[in-house]
Amino acid sequence: MSASKNQWVLVGVLAAMAAFLYEVKGILLPFVAGLMLAYFLNPLATRLEKKHISRGLGSGLLILSFFVLFVGGFLSTLPFLKSELTRLAIALPGYGNTLYMTFAPWIDKIATLTNDGSAASLYESFHEQLSNIATWSLRVIVGLLTNTLALANLISLVVLTPVVAFYVLRDWPLMIQHLENLLPRSKASTVKTLFSRVNTVLAGYVRGQTLVCLSLALYYCVALSLVGLNYSLTIGLVAGLFAFVPYFGFLVAVCAAFGVALTQHPGWMMPGCLAVVFGIGQLIESYFLVPRLVGDRIGLHPVWIIFALLAGGVLFGFVGLLFALPVSAAVGVFVRFGVEAYKKSTLYKKA
Repeated sequence: MSASKNQWVLVGVLAAMAAFLYEVKGILLPFVAGLMLAYFLNPLATRLEKKHISRGLGSGLLILSFFVLFVGGFLSTLPFLKSELTRLAIALPGYGNTLYMTFAPWIDKIATLTNDGSAASLYESFHEQLSNIATWSLRVIVGLLTNTLALANLISLVVLTPVVAFYVLRDWPLMIQHLENLLPRSKASTVKTLFSRVNTVLAGYVRGQTLVCLSLALYYCVALSLVGLNYSLTIGLVAGLFAFVPYFGFLVAVCAAFGVALTQHPGWMMPGCLAVVFGIGQLIESYFLVPRLVGDRIGLHPVWIIFALLAGGVLFGFVGLLFALPVSAAVGVFVRFGVEAYKKSTLYKKA
């Protein structure tokens, strides 16, 4: 078979694999989570192996330790989260009413200036939609936390993920060796260099971003609690743990915090304190945490980051959001490598 036909066969195989993954995306989460966990813990497993602890035993100890901490923390916070979210959903219509009364004078002025007497109808529509949202949110929250099928899916995720992570982590060096043996001998050195760059980018980004998220979650939970904001722990966790999705966690937390603050304390004292809290949080994230823990490792322009997040979310839902930036960073490495190769080629030099 000629080289061109081989290339088309490879493209066809890759396209078929992509189509297959898209069709089974609903069951990918535990496998994706297990693969990510194994990748995250691989350096620790390698260190244990150097201390004469077998790869299998070290992998088992790491996975067990991680999930004891994770499951223990999740189960201990589950009743609190259920209570917090249920209270928030029940109180949402009242918060909406208070917010409307706060901004009613401005709405009336706008209605007067535009000769549109729709302020009352706007309030009725707003209140009706808010009540519908609250009812739906409460039903979804309670259903997710009490529904047997939802709990079964959660349990399957908790059970499958450590199994997948253990086998991948235990066999990681063997899998890498098998992949290296499949490389064409003439291109092996180039491919190894390329994937070494990808690994450097991904490892630095994933581990650094994890520390950023945990640090921000701790800061926002403590700061919002000191301010006296209701639901401070829930809002703080959202602001911190979703920081890996640029702008999403921050914007959701800001909207929720200011909405709760305006209904909790009339006046602008608490919103002013929240502005200081979130402003300091952004300064800490932008000028201390991200430069020190992540740096410019991802190598992508902000516009491409936003596009990658939107594309990942549309194509693969939550899993797509989770992998959008790491995959984009890897693609960026390939693109930069291609540009370097092009500049060294005769095509570029003759132009």
